[in-house]
Parts: sequence; C-alpha cells; structure tokens
Amino acid sequence: MVTSASILIAPGTWAIVLQSWKPQVHPGIQKTKDLVKREYYWEGMDQFITQYVRGCAICQTTKVRTHPTKAPLMPIPHSGNTCPFQVITMDYITDLPPTSDGYDAIQVVVDHDVTKAVVLSPCTKQITAIGAASLLWKDTFSRYGLPQKMILDRGPQFVAEAFRELHQALGIETALSTTYHPQTDGQTERVNQEVDLDLRIYCANNPEKWAEFLPAWEFAHNQRVHSSTGKSPFKLLYGYQPEGVGTV
Repeated sequence: MVTSASILIAPGTWAIVLQSWKPQVHPGIQKTKDLVKREYYWEGMDQFITQYVRGCAICQTTKVRTHPTKAPLMPIPHSGNTCPFQVITMDYITDLPPTSDGYDAIQVVVDHDVTKAVVLSPCTKQITAIGAASLLWKDTFSRYGLPQKMILDRGPQFVAEAFRELHQALGIETALSTTYHPQTDGQTERVNQEVDLDLRIYCANNPEKWAEFLPAWEFAHNQRVHSSTGKSPFKLLYGYQPEGVGTV
C-alpha cells in the first residue's frame, strides 16, 4: 500500500534496500513485506521480496525450517496380475483387550492389486512364524490359493528363518518394508485404522468381545465400494453383490 511517507524505489536498486535494511534479519516473507512497505514502494515488490527472502543464503543456513519439504510417496506399482489375492499385504493389530479365548491381536490380510478385499483373523500378539503361516493357510490360502508376492513389515514373525524358508519352498516372493517406514504397507495400515476405530464403536460396552464382531466387519468392508476400484471387493471377487443380514 502506497502512503505519503513511502519512498519510491527505482528498478535495479531493490536488492540494495533489502541488503542495507535496518533490521538486517528477514523475519519471514510476510513480515518482511509488511515492514518494508512502511517505508518503501516499487512495482512488483511482493514478488521480488518473496523471491529475495527465499534465496537469502544466511536465512536458509541458519533458520529452523518449520515446514520441511516431504519426499513424495511412491506407490507400489501394480504387478499386472489380474487374479485376486496374487499380491497381498499382511500386518497385525495388537494389544487389544484379551478375549475369553485368549486372543489379543488380529491378522489383517489385504488383496493389494485387484479387489482390495480384506481377511481378518483373531490371534495373539506372541504369534510365531509357524502360527502366522498356519493362520494364513486356514483363512486366506485355502480360499484364494497361494499368492505370488507378499508385502510385509519387519515384524519378528516375518523375518524369522522358518517364515523365509516356507516362502522360498512355496515360491512366494517376500517384500519387506523399510524400517520405520509404515507407508510401505500403507494400504494395510489404513485398514488397521478403520478396524480399530470401528471396533471401538461396536464394542464400547464390551471391549473384550471384539473378536465376535470381526466377521461382520469383514463382510461390511468387502461389500463397500472401494475408492480406487469404483467397485466393492465382493463384486470384483464373485461378480455379484451379496446381501447382508441387515439388508434382507
């Protein structure tokens, strides 16, 4: 804003104003603009000050960045396989209230490439590599066959020698996430959040009965339209939309 006290600065001398400016410190882009405009004016000063402060070597090397640049997330590419459950992700939800059967965790398996269908299995936090493999066979492999690839985090059961040897014998490729980078398996992490949130609602009065609600939650998830496919997992799996008890 131009005032009667503003000094009009000629082109070519704008940088001199900021270099010899009284405070000698740039208090951020917006604050620098406000302070300079109290005494000076030139055409296009907003854009010039923005570029000048961003390029100030002293500010860039000494000030703390409160909004650090984040590296872009790189989604795991589609394998090209059109068969369900050929590429799956697996993770665990742990530290749940113990049930009467001794369960305190959930094994979460998601069809990564095709349908986004979910398989939930109650288990214990201390599940071993053999226990994890047995649960996979009982609830996932027996229904959809062996996958070509599994995307896993670095849980102790997944890095165990027995688990690796089993995958090698079955011809299953294992892709382990980078340590402290859960976004590698972000699809399953997102499902984990939804399961945890919904179970809090379902089991608010009886939290130790969460395992009883897993079949209903799995059915509800698999009949909902998924944003990335535009169809429900059931529709992609079976070619039709099964009706739930609540819709009959």
